[in-house]
Amino acid sequence: MRGGDGLDYQGLRNLHPSESPRRVNWPATLRTGRMIGTQTLADTTAAYLLILDARADGQLGDLARQLCQFAAGVIRRGGAVALAVHGCGDVAPIPLGSGERHLTQLEITLAKLIPREASTNDYQHGRTRRLRLLPGTVVLALSPLDDPALTPLLIHLKREHMRVSVLDTSHIATEPLQACEQTVRRRALEARGIPVTPYDGPASLAITLTRTARTRR
Repeated sequence: MRGGDGLDYQGLRNLHPSESPRRVNWPATLRTGRMIGTQTLADTTAAYLLILDARADGQLGDLARQLCQFAAGVIRRGGAVALAVHGCGDVAPIPLGSGERHLTQLEITLAKLIPREASTNDYQHGRTRRLRLLPGTVVLALSPLDDPALTPLLIHLKREHMRVSVLDTSHIATEPLQACEQTVRRRALEARGIPVTPYDGPASLAITLTRTARTRR
């Protein structure tokens, strides 16, 4: 395996000025008086974070089934998947992982989701923000864009070198004020380079994920 961005520790080396400060190994830096960075092994595995906003209640069952099928395909090809569910009570996010046991955990979580009205849960967003992800992870959020806290979360992930996109699951018949707020959030995301695509069935999910995976970090 070659050195690069990943999670597996390889060793220590002098930190290049262009590298992220997050790679600084502070104990080694203080001990040597030189900027020392942590060297990791490059990760060539496809990695995905799926964010499902459960407030898309009319479509929640279909969305959950589609994400199950997608996660199964990724994991059985050797990839890794993380999951965060918002707007459905206190559902703990599932960190990046692979293998059949991890897939079973994802499937059980998605199968148990029940649509319910829920206010924005900043604690949930904070836990998603703290998930340990690989640089270049493909992040897909399926949301009706009625959660004001989702926009800063996705912008944060974009700044952390994730490849982020959104599938807009909002209903066509939306109240004018709510539709205006959703438009403002959509434009705020697009202004940060985060594409927003209307959800139109399983094909739109596959197309969006493929396009996002191909974009450069």
